[in-house]
Amino acid sequence: MMLIGSRQVWFVALLLAAGLTACGPPQDDDDTTPANVDDDDSGPGDDDTVGDDDSGDDEPGDDDDDDTGDDDDSSQLVDGDGDGTPDIEDCDPADPALNEVDADGDLWSTCDGDCDDLDASFLCQWTQVSLGGATGCALATTGRVACWGSSPYLVPPPLTIFTTIATSDGSTNVCGLTTVGAIECWGTDASVPGAEPAGTFVDVDGGVIAACAISDTADLVCWGVTAGWMLSFGTPLAEVAMATRQGCVLTTGGDAFCFGDDEDFPAASPPAGPLSGIDVGEHFACALNTNASPACWRSAAANPNVLQTPTGSYVKLSLQSSSACALSTVGEIDCWGGPPPTPPVGPFDDFSNGGNYGGGIRPGGTLECWGANNAGRASPPTPGIAPQWKQQR
Repeated sequence: MMLIGSRQVWFVALLLAAGLTACGPPQDDDDTTPANVDDDDSGPGDDDTVGDDDSGDDEPGDDDDDDTGDDDDSSQLVDGDGDGTPDIEDCDPADPALNEVDADGDLWSTCDGDCDDLDASFLCQWTQVSLGGATGCALATTGRVACWGSSPYLVPPPLTIFTTIATSDGSTNVCGLTTVGAIECWGTDASVPGAEPAGTFVDVDGGVIAACAISDTADLVCWGVTAGWMLSFGTPLAEVAMATRQGCVLTTGGDAFCFGDDEDFPAASPPAGPLSGIDVGEHFACALNTNASPACWRSAAANPNVLQTPTGSYVKLSLQSSSACALSTVGEIDCWGGPPPTPPVGPFDDFSNGGNYGGGIRPGGTLECWGANNAGRASPPTPGIAPQWKQQR
């Protein structure tokens, strides 16, 4: 038999006075409360008892906003690609190379189109510019689109990734091809956005009341107001270009055919092919011939000066209203026809003619505009001003 000393008796007495036993579950001092639930917020165990609704409880399932298991903020912290930007704020949650981090401090991130975020002097955010009469849009290296210009025509672009875009001459619509060749349009003319044909396409352009595209089977598909247009040419097609109410196509062999509301325009005789890089203005069209020089044709309604083409080698044409411009093989822009504003000295990698204003992309990806700045049409996004895709998120 073991004898209990005086110190042991004293210790047991303290335990009994506290309502506890030396082993087993705690005994509660309140007959109305279950023995395994702590009903004293001031006592030990409050912050780690399951089911306690004290704001200091850190257990899973607690509704407190500071709890890491709380449903209110756990989804905000998911970073699927591990780039340091939560998915809800990431322009591409699947690509760690695209995030909102501005590593070089130039006010642009890779989400904005900065393709070298380690060098603040190198901004290559833009790859294509497309101008209409009142609004302009540009395609970033990320495939996002930013638009600017005159307000009732200015509609924020979708957050879709595009490979190419086309702004209609009347600025009522913008259409683009997605990475899978689908067409998506936006704008103020209800006959084009929302009525895009299904399928896969290789080229697209839009007018004021209609748009047309070349399918991956080399067919012409148009939608909108196209009544009376002759749209079947009996041969595979490669390119399409639209003006306000007229359009032209190039066959895979480089021959040109035109259509539209101007009865004289489709009957106008284009030069012999093979042609490439076709574009259409008001009642006239131009394409590059085998020497890479502009060749133009018109209806009687067109400005006769549009036939006074420059000499030289060019890689792109852009027609708007009664003026035409071309980008030379060395990056200079030459214009003729109507009185477009004088473009700055090149070089440019891409450009677009907006009629009374113009825009181009410099080597390195910076976007520059010139000419009339009514409603900010010659004021594109600049570093430090968030593009519209960021403003929408």
